Amino acid sequence: MKDVPGSPGTPGGLALRASQCVCSLASLVVMATALGSSSYPAFFFLRVSMFLELLWSFILLCVDVHSLKNKKDLHRHGLVLIFMTVDWTS
Repeated sequence: MKDVPGSPGTPGGLALRASQCVCSLASLVVMATALGSSSYPAFFFLRVSMFLELLWSFILLCVDVHSLKNKKDLHRHGLVLIFMTVDWTS
């Protein structure tokens, strides 16, 4: 599992999480500054879900930085299952 590019705790995973944070932040900014979007309740829920996505991506970005800095292994079955479940639902 350690050789899979983009998996948690690898430089590829760090790059993917950083790009995910940037894209979700850009989407959130565009939705927040759109004119007339506050009159539709669906945009509110979309902004909330995008904020939660940004928060989750930032948390995993910090976990990846910590694991790379301290040479920790994130490939335990329980951790990978949590990452996979939350990524799948978000």
